[in-house]
Amino acid sequence: MGTGTTPTLTQTAGTVPSGGYTFSGWSSGNTVATWTHNNWANSNGITLQLTNYKDVTGNTGSTYTWSFTTTAQPPPEIIDQQQTQYNANFALSTRWGGQSFKPTVSSLTRVELFVGKAGSPPSALVLSVRSDLAGVDFVSISKSPSSIPTSNGWVEFNFSGLGVTPGNTYYLVLRTTGATWTDYYNWGYGSNTPYTNGVMSYSANGGITWTQQSQYDFYFKTYGFP
Repeated sequence: MGTGTTPTLTQTAGTVPSGGYTFSGWSSGNTVATWTHNNWANSNGITLQLTNYKDVTGNTGSTYTWSFTTTAQPPPEIIDQQQTQYNANFALSTRWGGQSFKPTVSSLTRVELFVGKAGSPPSALVLSVRSDLAGVDFVSISKSPSSIPTSNGWVEFNFSGLGVTPGNTYYLVLRTTGATWTDYYNWGYGSNTPYTNGVMSYSANGGITWTQQSQYDFYFKTYGFP
């Protein structure tokens, strides 16, 4: 394009950003003209019109118009709660493991657990989120034995935006079926950890009753959106 004349950018529909548009220059190859502006309003139908531009031979181009609708940029996913001190493993054979936590976000998107396996567990490893250890599952995700490493590592359990109330107590419940003391899963945990928003528990009767282990916490991370 011809750079001797600054093109005119006009907004003909939608809410014009405060301060309007400022021409900031040409690209190195003189093929792209750039304008800066403040944020557009969300869900706003915008129409822009470009006039007064010329090609390299000096001919004025036809008016160019384009339209679009703005959308809000979603907030970034964050690590909300985590306990990453690792001292030993808890065997998930006939026992279930539970970890309480208090979210600061309003939507949970995924959980990472530091888990592994011994031998050949016959069934999937199942993670649930509950508001009570003996309550119902708000969400339940299964991982096949083949997706669990032999040595402990981070395993991700994804779900689609579970709504939670910031500051309330929730529980991660991890279990399997059919495991033995030679073929089972491990969940890493820490002793006397700095994590203060929850505590480790376990059940030896399929989640009917639970025993709290106040000096321990399982190894986990939760993610979500504010």
